Amino acid sequence: MISPIPLYNFNKDSPRQREILFYSEWKENLLQVRYEIQPTDNVVWPIQQTPVRKYELWKSTCFEFFLSRKSCKEYLEFNISPSGSWDAYTFLDYRTPSQPVRYSAVELLEFNQTPNAITACFKFLDSEIKSKCEANITAVIEDDLGLHYYAHKHASDKPDFHHRPSVCIEFN
Repeated sequence: MISPIPLYNFNKDSPRQREILFYSEWKENLLQVRYEIQPTDNVVWPIQQTPVRKYELWKSTCFEFFLSRKSCKEYLEFNISPSGSWDAYTFLDYRTPSQPVRYSAVELLEFNQTPNAITACFKFLDSEIKSKCEANITAVIEDDLGLHYYAHKHASDKPDFHHRPSVCIEFN
């Protein structure tokens, strides 16, 4: 896996600052991602269940990443809940979903949860997905104080994970 990429709370003044690290590894058309979080006190950590695709995971604790090809407006959004639920969406441009919105050329091969981390492995049916790809790495953390928005780079005056200048990883 690549060196960890830290995520930062959009609200720098929040009394709850957590350390969140993202790891990833590409092997041909397989992408493995891992998110680690410390501390987990007061985090709403959904109960693990059989992994299924599910809408609106971002309304609670959810780990996300966005993939796009350099110089393309189109991008993919992936949401992964600690419960094992997940989903993937396609966008034509900034917050403009394609029809159908669900990205179907991917499947979740493996999901694991520990008390402070999740690991997921995705298989892409498009073998060219990694080619000249870049990513934005994010997380929504729910606790007893509400929702907290984490990203490696916040390039807007509000938490906006779809904002293209927030891209932080380049895959070659």
